[in-house]
Amino acid sequence: MLSSFRIVLVVLFALMLSLITSCSSCGSGDSVPEVAVQDYPDTITIFAQRVAQTSRIYTAEMVVRKIVTHEDKKHLSGKLLGNDVDIELPLSDRKIAVPIEYVVKGYIDLTGFSAANVSRNGNKIRITLPRPQVELTSSEIDYDEMKRNVSLFRSDFTDKELTELTRSSRKSLLKNLPKVMITEKAKASARNIMLPILRELGFEEAEMEIDINNE
Repeated sequence: MLSSFRIVLVVLFALMLSLITSCSSCGSGDSVPEVAVQDYPDTITIFAQRVAQTSRIYTAEMVVRKIVTHEDKKHLSGKLLGNDVDIELPLSDRKIAVPIEYVVKGYIDLTGFSAANVSRNGNKIRITLPRPQVELTSSEIDYDEMKRNVSLFRSDFTDKELTELTRSSRKSLLKNLPKVMITEKAKASARNIMLPILRELGFEEAEMEIDINNE
């Protein structure tokens, strides 16, 4: 009786082992579903593209009043008895003071802005901007305040001469404008434009540092 009971136990154990083996073999034949890996876009590249679409950041508008002065005299030059002579003619001088009001804008050209202008270290974003440029948007001569002194034997200043004075003054103005003020305003304007873009792209706690390329 005891041996029969042992035989039954062995048979049951064999059946259970057979079922376990068959179930595991069936499971191993099924293919495991693959999880698709998404390619998330490079947020720094997207940020740079968004900034480049801005084209220009106008940083400052200044009204500059400048008084342009000019003086000339008539001379008689040539040779006398083999010697060079240069004689200033009397009553031949002219003087003029021309008040000119200029409207000048500083701006940063962002058309070439790219991911190379941006570096990231954790939440710290460092942006290098191109050097600010300056453009003259308008100029106006204040004829009411213009002063002139023309001698008896000289003709008055012509419109062409006044235009030339304005042109030369414009070159001097653009060359000598204080770039420090424009640079600081450029940083402030860039921050106001770029920080919201970073926030939209998920940089909620980003710390942004802005440099100006002065090369």
